[in-house]
Amino acid sequence: MASTEYAGMVQEFYVGFYGRPADPGGLAHWTQAAEERGWSAVREAFANSSEAEAYVFHDPQTGEPYSTRKLVENIYQNLFGRDADQDGLQFYVDKLKTGEMTVSTIVQNVMDGAQGEDETVLANKKDVAEYFTNKVNDKQYGAQQIEQARSVVEGRLVDVDAAEDAADEVVAALPEQPAPPLSLNVQEPADVVQGDPFTVAGSVANHQSEAVIEELSIYVGNDAHNSQDLAPLYVPGGMTETFDYRLDDVQRWPTGTYDLEVAVGGLTESFEFAIQSEISTGDDTVSSSLHQLDVLGVAASDESFATEIGGL
Repeated sequence: MASTEYAGMVQEFYVGFYGRPADPGGLAHWTQAAEERGWSAVREAFANSSEAEAYVFHDPQTGEPYSTRKLVENIYQNLFGRDADQDGLQFYVDKLKTGEMTVSTIVQNVMDGAQGEDETVLANKKDVAEYFTNKVNDKQYGAQQIEQARSVVEGRLVDVDAAEDAADEVVAALPEQPAPPLSLNVQEPADVVQGDPFTVAGSVANHQSEAVIEELSIYVGNDAHNSQDLAPLYVPGGMTETFDYRLDDVQRWPTGTYDLEVAVGGLTESFEFAIQSEISTGDDTVSSSLHQLDVLGVAASDESFATEIGGL
């Protein structure tokens, strides 16, 4: 199943199980988990969270546990914004009491059985939830904002445009995400010719009010001996400092593809680059032998060598 399909299922389950739109981090986490572990495992995992305890199995205002009947009633309200029909209510209450079904499987069954206006309302709730999730990337959306988020998909949602306007108002009232203490920007390395110097360049911005000193680490390849812990980089508060480190060891490495990772303050950026024996420029291919001769102490201007590689 494609990740976009899983993302839609996760969003729909946030509405039906938690009664709110997914937060961006949660949507990404559960979508990836569904790809790796399958949907049924993720569906049941929804019930094993602190949010489930606080908002699904207990009244968030009083902390008292919900009755079996109230659990099923809440599912219908979350999904369709209406009371459960008596036959459906009693059926699921009995299944929950006997352990034949869990809250998660009941949510799934009720969603799968939606018809007519219920199906339309559920689709509208999902659309508005997705709209809200896409709007809150730069906003704080955690435990303190759950009640505001729940209001976006409450009730018998039939007017999507009006609901999205209301969602915009909720998003506008949410606090901004605090800027991360540090941000890292590394220039993507170009492929190099064997023997050439290799330079890692980039910048670190400090968004805090006070100056900090961070250790900058560079790892090339998968072996530990290829890593380098560089001198601390001093970055005053509110400032950006550039770095430009030449890695001489790389000059003598064999040709091939290598991983590059730059780490600072818990942030990392990763790339791949290649060490080549030669580099193509237009129709001509220039050998790296000149560089290798320098390493061996042979003068690049040696006439016999110049003839051998094509008159360079």
